[in-house]
Amino acid sequence: MFKDMKIGKKLIVSFLVVSIITAIVGVTGIYGMIRLKASSEDTYSRRLVPMTSLTNVLTSMSSVQSASRDAAINHDQSDIFLADQKAFEKYNQMYKDNDAVLLASVNNEEWKQNLQNARKTYEASFEPQMEQVFELLKSNN
Repeated sequence: MFKDMKIGKKLIVSFLVVSIITAIVGVTGIYGMIRLKASSEDTYSRRLVPMTSLTNVLTSMSSVQSASRDAAINHDQSDIFLADQKAFEKYNQMYKDNDAVLLASVNNEEWKQNLQNARKTYEASFEPQMEQVFELLKSNN
């Protein structure tokens, strides 16, 4: 059948076949890009957003430790000590707020459990120790 066609018709058929193949490759490429975009958005929301919250939690905890250390160093200077104590309270609250945001942003049950355990340790051990340090420093003034 293809041998019986004139050159003009053969060129038209060949052009149509190449056009169809090009369209199939184009549709496949567009479909792949749509899937890639969805995957990227999922990765962003599941991985990067919690990373920001985790960074905020760690920064807040570090600031709590720094404020406690500064208060111990400056316990004999009441105005600086009070500023350090207020900084401790501020960063302690920031830690709790950031921890809640982090916990809400995590989808993995294992990580949720780990974060809840870390919160319990903070509330049962670290926070009371820091408050005890402030009480001891106040009583020594």
